[in-house]
Amino acid sequence: AKECQLEVAYTDSFNDLLDILHMGLLIHNPVILEGPPGQGKHTAIEYVANLLSAEVIYITISQSTKVDDLLGKLKIERRTDGIHVEFTKSKLVGTISFDSGVIDKPIIVIENINNATPAVLNALLSIFNVEIKDILLPSGETMKKGEFNLIGIFNTQQSTSTRDKLPSSLINSSIYYVVKDPNSNEI
Repeated sequence: AKECQLEVAYTDSFNDLLDILHMGLLIHNPVILEGPPGQGKHTAIEYVANLLSAEVIYITISQSTKVDDLLGKLKIERRTDGIHVEFTKSKLVGTISFDSGVIDKPIIVIENINNATPAVLNALLSIFNVEIKDILLPSGETMKKGEFNLIGIFNTQQSTSTRDKLPSSLINSSIYYVVKDPNSNEI
């Protein structure tokens, strides 16, 4: 571990967030952080990653994100010698696959999971669930998952919890933490 270069305010709510992240990383269990923007979710992730000298890989989900964007794309071409099918792995699949060659476990942050379609949420479940060892790729092949750390960010527009938008199986396969608003004496 090394000294962190980020300047942070060690409030009770920020320390609670750090504790949750450390616990998830220590026991290799995915973490989902829920809360409105500006509560220190990214700062805490960067802080912990800096301490652990871990690479952070951000994957942002939008309402137009498809399963192929997460897991890879099939490219089908008609050539003179016949039809050629090529599968291109996504950055996420390249990072989490067992044969990725990654020695140190990166921290993969899936941002805005609140924007995911039901099909993307289903694909994310296979990534978040540590009991699932193989992922079905769009090519029809299965890929063995390697070791990695996973954090999901569920951004809310208000301070009320909206976890009912996520499948219970996704919530149950992770440490789900609602980031607290800082107390008035912490600001």
